[in-house]
Amino acid sequence: MCEQSFAPYLEQTMKVLIQAGMLTCEEVNASLPVDDQKQIHALRESLIDAFISIINGIKSPGESSLVNLGCLNDHIKNMFFYLEKLITLPDLQINGEVAKQIIDMYSDIVILQMNEIEGSSIGDTRQAQDFCTIVRNSQLHRHIQERLAPFKE
Repeated sequence: MCEQSFAPYLEQTMKVLIQAGMLTCEEVNASLPVDDQKQIHALRESLIDAFISIINGIKSPGESSLVNLGCLNDHIKNMFFYLEKLITLPDLQINGEVAKQIIDMYSDIVILQMNEIEGSSIGDTRQAQDFCTIVRNSQLHRHIQERLAPFKE
């Protein structure tokens, strides 16, 4: 499915992904059966993968890109806030692949916001700059450095 074919489903997809993300943003209850705990950890990884796929669709060049759709800034912010909460969870299971995905997602969000600032009108630029300030002031960058340091090559 190309980006333009996915466009009609973006809003509903993001709603479902954010709802699922909200369920995974709490520490996993140790009293849950082991299989349920594994499912929550797998869901976290799947959400990161899904968000990266959407971001890659947003970044795609050409007229079929999702960049032309409205409301993307809110979706990008939601992805950022999900990642920010997720990285602080003490029970987050991180392996090399998950570490790479987290870094890629964080980097892509920052790049998209910088591109938003460069290509926006004055009012839109203010919103993008405000979000960039939030990104700079968040603890996510520090948490990424601390939690993912063992995976540096």
